[in-house]
Amino acid sequence: MDCKLYVSTCHICNRYKKPLKRAKAELGRYHSGVPFERIHLDILGPLPVTQQNNKYVLVIIDQFTKWLECCPLPNQNAEVVAKALMDSTISRFGCPMELHTDQGKNVDGRVIRQLCDLLEVSKTRTSAYHPASNGQVERYNRIITQLIRCFLKKNQNRWDIHLQQLAGAIRATENRQTGFTPNFMVFGREVNQPIDLVLGQIKERFPDQDICKYVQSLRNSLKDAHDIARDNLKSAQKRQKQDYDLNLNFRKYCVGDIVLKLDTARKVGISPKLKAPWKGPYVVIEVKSPALLKIKDRKREEVVHHDRLKLCIDREIPLWLQRLRNDILGRAENKLERDTNMELEDLYLDILFSGENQNTQNGLNPLSESLTDDLDNNDPFLVSDSLTNNYNNEQIIIKDLHSLIDIPSDLDATLAYDLSQNSLLPNSDDINRDTDKLDNGSKQGQVGRRKRQMPSYLHDYVQ
Repeated sequence: MDCKLYVSTCHICNRYKKPLKRAKAELGRYHSGVPFERIHLDILGPLPVTQQNNKYVLVIIDQFTKWLECCPLPNQNAEVVAKALMDSTISRFGCPMELHTDQGKNVDGRVIRQLCDLLEVSKTRTSAYHPASNGQVERYNRIITQLIRCFLKKNQNRWDIHLQQLAGAIRATENRQTGFTPNFMVFGREVNQPIDLVLGQIKERFPDQDICKYVQSLRNSLKDAHDIARDNLKSAQKRQKQDYDLNLNFRKYCVGDIVLKLDTARKVGISPKLKAPWKGPYVVIEVKSPALLKIKDRKREEVVHHDRLKLCIDREIPLWLQRLRNDILGRAENKLERDTNMELEDLYLDILFSGENQNTQNGLNPLSESLTDDLDNNDPFLVSDSLTNNYNNEQIIIKDLHSLIDIPSDLDATLAYDLSQNSLLPNSDDINRDTDKLDNGSKQGQVGRRKRQMPSYLHDYVQ
């Protein structure tokens, strides 16, 4: 057992050995409910340079309708990406409510964020080195690559010539999650294809009817299609989550935990097969969600996905890390205490200023009544609140001194303090106690009243 513990806490082994089973958090579920509510954006490439000097593909996908836009680009600068986004999607279908990308500066930098601020679009991004957070567009990147590879065969430098036709074929294909084609989800009908002329299906799609009736039927068909698609998407997401969550390796992290981060970045001159797969240590400073955690080292803070972390169990912890951890835990405790006090103050104020439940019999206000229900008035360590008096004109005790301060263990609990007179009263047992006889036969007189100053730790709690 000692050998296993010694090996498991080895500093070198924890950083240079890959895990037998990777961490795996639960699959999150989120989906939009209307067309072009949330769009996903990514850059595909680099690809072979074509005669039009195109090297990259800007892939834009609507999360609800699965509408796809592919824009060939000569480079992936932020200005070029912003113009292509505006011309291909926003100018045609309007402004989305949310734009989701990865953390690349060309799609998450200052230019794109200023464009989103101008158009009142909410900008979101994935966690670093976790492309599954943008899986909607990553899946279509694979489909586009497959179509280009199958269509071009050997002419790889002509991929941009028929790119729009390939995107049109994807839009005319039924999606297995929604149950409809993207064309039908957006337009309420299927677009005309050459095969429709051969089969004579165009007249069936456009029957002779009044314009108003056609518009009404088109609106009804869109509404029905969207309702069915929402149900299909909900079922598909539920099925996906059940399949994904079968083999979970989830660990719940808390603020103050020391962790190591999976280092997947590649550097020039360093072989990725021989470098340490883990980097750290870090301290968890915030838990944004069960799958997203904010960590910090000596220099910087970053948000990391759960699947890229593991708990650090090194025997020796650096001194700077211990100080940082203690500081974070101290601030967390202070914040929790402040939040608790604020909640209690709000609760007390609500009870205090609600005049509906006042007890008119004994003159107690709701705050005093609610706080004195479960207290024992015979307890000597109770402090008066001085909010109200009882029928004997004595202050009602509403707070337990033990919960406010630390009472010394050697304090004489047989003495009760008259807080209003700032004096010490003997216990009733001491007052009624009979005189005791000394060994030499003499009698000791009755114990008189003793005067003693009130302890200093009670001054702050007495009016």
